[in-house]
This record gives sequence, structure tokens and C-alpha cells, in this order.
Amino acid sequence: MYPILFTLGPLDIHSHDALIALGVVVASLFFLKEARPAGLPWQDVMISLPLGLGVTFLCVYLSGIWIRYLTIGWVGLEVNGAYGTASFGMVLGVLLAGYLAARWRGMAVGVVLDRLALVLPLAQTFGRVGCFLEGCCYGLETGGFLRMYLPGEAGVWAYRYPTQLVLAAFDLGLFAWLWSRRARPGPDGCQAWLYLICFCLGRLAIDALRDLPRVWGPFNPHQLTSLAILLVIAWVALGTDRAVARRRVARS
Repeated sequence: MYPILFTLGPLDIHSHDALIALGVVVASLFFLKEARPAGLPWQDVMISLPLGLGVTFLCVYLSGIWIRYLTIGWVGLEVNGAYGTASFGMVLGVLLAGYLAARWRGMAVGVVLDRLALVLPLAQTFGRVGCFLEGCCYGLETGGFLRMYLPGEAGVWAYRYPTQLVLAAFDLGLFAWLWSRRARPGPDGCQAWLYLICFCLGRLAIDALRDLPRVWGPFNPHQLTSLAILLVIAWVALGTDRAVARRRVARS
């Protein structure tokens, strides 16, 4: 693979980091393109940027701790302080940052979240290509037709599921679908909910092909995280339906 794209003096530019940065830049340009037609003031968006970056980085870090806790437990965390990161943290961090920024600057929360959900899978597409070049997030060994000769644990090469490219294709397809329906997204916030549901369902299926420890029955830490998010979404949807039903009864 190509973990290092190039070197600048003593500094190695890693594929994963460079592709993530490129994805963030491209996704941000798309977000700014959609912000003005949606009625989001450019100055409010730019003022909110430091808050967004801080909240996102914090969520990425905490998500990495959560994934490693599910994998090796608290004792392992005490021994090994390299917590790592997880894409779930980026997704939840960006959406949380958008919610906080919208409340802070008086922007429409649902509109902000919908536009963020629109570009998030685009940023993730670049990140997954970076994973492929870096050699991380590798799949299980397989003899099936959907296989590539790729490195895995400790750089051991074998025929594996190319889960990095499968995730990249999934993210790009999700972006294309959300982009195609942006003119008719439904009620404010609907696009964000659709994105989260599709993202978690896709990860639930694709992460089953990854070479990850099974920590609860057949489920690995990433799948458990997807299930947890889906359960929260179902709980919120159920609570919303009940609240709407109560208001209808009160009005009648």
C-alpha cells in the first residue's frame, strides 16, 4: 500500500491524514455552496467554525476510547493509552457541533443539520480511500470473488474483503442519493435522520466483513455502536410520535 504519500523534510505526509483533510475541504465547499440558498448566513457559519472543530475533535477522541473499551476493556485502556479514533465520532461530532452552533447563532437547527448530513458522506468517501492507501480498516480473509490481496494485522498480506473500498463506494452512493433529493428533503431535519439511519444500517452490514474482534455474540464494536445509535433514533422517534399524539388529543 501507500501509507506515506510524500515527505517534506523530516515530515511524512500520511495518505490517511491527507485524504481526510482533502475530504473535509471538499465537503466544506459543498456545505458553503448549499448554505446560502438555504438561508444560512455566511458570517454565522464562519464564526461557528472553531466551535465545530473543537466539538468534532472531542467526539472523535471519545469515540476512539469507546471503541477500544468495547474491544479490550478498561484494563486494556489503562495499559495501552493509544485510544485511536472512529468515524462514528466524526459523524456525531459534526452533527452535535451543528446543533450547538445553530442554537448559538440563532440559525434553523433542522436546516443546518440537513446540510451537514448532505456533505458528511462525501468527506467520509475521501477518508475511506485514505484507509485503503494506509492499509487500515482491512477486511476478513476470504476466498470468494469479492477479494483483493491486501495487508492486515502487522502487515500480513492475504486475500481479504476490500472493506475500505466497499465503505468508500457506500459513502459515495449515499452522498449521491442525498444530493439528488436535496430539493425535496421533506421537513427540516428529515435529511439528517435519513443519513444517520442509512449510515448505521450500512455500517452494520459492511463492518461484518471487517477483521474486528467479536465482543458480543456475532457483533464487533463498530456494529454495536451502529445498533446503539439506531436504538436511540427509534427511541427519539417513538417519543416524538407520542408527543404529537398527546398534542392532538389535547387540541380535540
